[in-house]
This record gives sequence, C-alpha cells and structure tokens, in this order.
Amino acid sequence: MWVCITIVHQVSSRDCAIAIYIDQIAQVLNIAIIFLTLALRWSLVWMCLLMCLPYLLSLCVKHHFSRSLHRYTLTFRALDVPMLKSLFLPSVSFLSLPASNAIILQGFTLVVNKFFGADATVLFNTTRTMCNFAKQFLIQITFSINPEYSIAYGERNTPRIASLLRKSYWLSSASIVVIVVGILCLGPVVYEVWTRGAVAFSYPLMVSFLVILVAEGCWLPSQQLVVSTNHHQQMCWNFLASSVLALLVCYVLVRMGAGLAHITYSQLLIHAITGYASITVAYDIAKGKS
Repeated sequence: MWVCITIVHQVSSRDCAIAIYIDQIAQVLNIAIIFLTLALRWSLVWMCLLMCLPYLLSLCVKHHFSRSLHRYTLTFRALDVPMLKSLFLPSVSFLSLPASNAIILQGFTLVVNKFFGADATVLFNTTRTMCNFAKQFLIQITFSINPEYSIAYGERNTPRIASLLRKSYWLSSASIVVIVVGILCLGPVVYEVWTRGAVAFSYPLMVSFLVILVAEGCWLPSQQLVVSTNHHQQMCWNFLASSVLALLVCYVLVRMGAGLAHITYSQLLIHAITGYASITVAYDIAKGKS
C-alpha cells in the first residue's frame, strides 16, 4: 500500500518534492531508531517493530496528499480485468529486479563462504556493504528525476527527456568521482572504525567493488529513464539472465583458483549486458523512437 500511494503521488504531481521529503524523513527516522535501540540495548524485535512506524506515518501523510490529487476509493467494482492483463507482463518482469539482486547478494555470498571460509565472507560482505552504502547516493540522485521523466514522456517532450538524461549523467559522473576518491582515501580509516580492527582491509577487493560501482554508474541514469517510462521489460530480463551468468562465471573462476578480488570482476558481465540494453532503450526514448 505504501508503494502504491507513493507511485500515485510522485507520478501524478508535478511538484514531487513533498513525496521525496517524506521518503527522506522516513529514512532518517529509521536510522535514528536503529541508533537509539542499539544504545538502549533493546531487542531486535523492538527495533523491527519501531522501524515500521516511519513507514506507517509516511503512508498516512502520502495518503492525505494523494487524496487531494485524486478522489479514489478501493472497491472491487472498479476492477479492470483488461488493464490487469496488460499490466501483468510488465509487473512480472519488474519482479526480476529483486530476484536478480538476491542472486548477486546471496549467490556470491554463498560461493565466497563455501570456498573461502567465514573470515573471507565477512571481509567480502563488509567491503560490498561500504560500496553499496555509497551507491545509495547515486540512486537518490537519479531516482529524483523519475517523475519529470514520466511527465515529459507523457507530453512527448523528447527534448526535455534528452536534457534531463544529460543532466542526470553529469550529476552521476561527478558523484562517482567524489565517491571513488573518497573511499580510496578514507576507506581504510572508515573500515578500521567500522570493524574495530577485527577484519583486515583489502585494497584489491575494495578497488574491484569500486570498478563495479563505476560500471553500474555508467548506465544507472538510463535505467531510471527506462523504468519511469515503462520500457523496462527487456532490461529486467537481461538483468536476471546476466546475474545468473555472472554467478556461474564466479563459480568457474573460484574453481580455477581465482581470489576474492578477481571473482568480483565477474559482475562486470551484468553491467555490460544490462547496461547496453538500458542505454539503447533510453537513447530510443530520448530520440522519440519509443
């Protein structure tokens, strides 16, 4: 329900700043809840329950604003079966995104744990988490333009779409440079504080994850355009297939004696295949061909 109302509000309103602010406040409250419960030594059950509160609160607020845009009611009489059939394939293809992420996250973790042991798994996951945390800034930058993409596409304003895409790439590229330089310079210090010296920092592994981050940043703005204009089906299936392929290549590399840093580079297959499909579709959209 929270996701549905979020989509209604962001896509329908030209001024989506309210929705973005609500999301950011909810995330800040969640972080505050995590720190507070850890400081008070409360159980994980209480932490999870309290973390639901920001989303419930944002649900109520977004429901209020979305009702001001559209006077809707939830009823079975409004069920549109033909529309549901037309939305079935795009919806199922969109589900391949979390499935692909699960393959990347859990699949690689299982391979590392099986062949390298528990210590290497902690090193691998901690390094990946640090880079994924930095990647959230890229996602926020590109995601914030989604409503403008939808509006411009609905108006068939291709010059506006092309302009937004260029600006998104410039902002994404600048952010990637700052992130990479920051992690290379401050990564060992942050890692030492984060793990309290329990896990040794590995520069080769960190560099491999940064290369993956740069590769993903090369097509992330295009992905947001493709998703916001509902042209994501082929990209999603490519993402799923390339994730499975990358995991298989990772397994082969491990059997050949490759190290942690080397098997991480197998994820470049994902960004090469999915990125090419995403950039191609985004180019067609910006040129008015889709």
